[in-house]
Amino acid sequence: VALFSVHVEKWKNNGFDKKNKGLIAITVLGFLTQYFFLFYCLLLAAVTAVILLYRHRNKELWCYIRSMVIAAVIGLVLFPFAISDVFSSGRGTEALGNLASGFAGYGQRLAAFGRILADRTVGAPLLTGGCAAGAILLLGKLYLSFRAGKQEQKGENSGRDAAWMLMVPVAGYFLLASRMSPYLVDRYIMPLFPFVALLLALLLCLLGKKLTEISGWKEQIVGGMLVLLLVVVQGLRLAAYDGEYLYQGYARQEALAEEYEEFPCICVYAGVGYYENLPEFMRYTKTLLVTAEELKERKDTESVEALDRVIVLIKPGVDKEATVSVLRDKYGYTSEELLLSEGVHGDKIYMFSR
Repeated sequence: VALFSVHVEKWKNNGFDKKNKGLIAITVLGFLTQYFFLFYCLLLAAVTAVILLYRHRNKELWCYIRSMVIAAVIGLVLFPFAISDVFSSGRGTEALGNLASGFAGYGQRLAAFGRILADRTVGAPLLTGGCAAGAILLLGKLYLSFRAGKQEQKGENSGRDAAWMLMVPVAGYFLLASRMSPYLVDRYIMPLFPFVALLLALLLCLLGKKLTEISGWKEQIVGGMLVLLLVVVQGLRLAAYDGEYLYQGYARQEALAEEYEEFPCICVYAGVGYYENLPEFMRYTKTLLVTAEELKERKDTESVEALDRVIVLIKPGVDKEATVSVLRDKYGYTSEELLLSEGVHGDKIYMFSR
């Protein structure tokens, strides 16, 4: 948000050719904070450079590029380990591997992160649809104006250019984070939450402006009531928020673990997703944490075969059919009972018995 704010202020004041120390400092600090910051930073820089070029502000363009290069050099000098972190570490190679996988499973990831973004920011389905439609219409209007090449006044240009700076990097960040994030959780798209709030506020202001242009008083009253309804809905959602976050909606799984606490549990996970279920595991007599591959290749089969009945929690990203097949063929379990088809984290929980 600070980076976007500085860009807009400098854009309005024709200031990219001087006093860029603050811009450089914010860019470096963002890089040192989180690698995903680069998604937003690079996209915003690309949009800014294109608009500077389009507006024939060539001196500012070269000064801006120089400032971004200086920020990159300072960031790498302060934290040179970033290169190995991104290209050699397990998390870095996993993210790059996700990017290299192309469109495989991309639709499901977009839908999952779209639901998270809508739920954490707008919430109400109708309001979410309205905001999405408004954003699409605004982006379409910007695109048509850009192609038409209209010569607006300076103030109008600044507002339209700032809108491009706001919307394009946000959309691009969402597309990249949805593809590269190791897990389908909200922390990877949290930087977008304040921008969605800003877009919502702008859409409400735009709607209010349009209402003042309506001549009929009845139409103005209806429109005003619509704006008021949107504000009330969001106000009620905020008032009803219970403060829960990580384990919101998790009580059902905890209750299930309490009901079957005399049984052991096998958690088959992908990545490190098992950390979401730690409160639940503390209720079972004991818990075995394994990946699907580890379960298949496990040498110590006696400890599992000795269990007449066992709870099996299968995390998202694990092949359920393959896991069931291993439990039957390798460990001798003959039947399973579905206890929970879709947990808060997408978990599936079964009771396996001989």
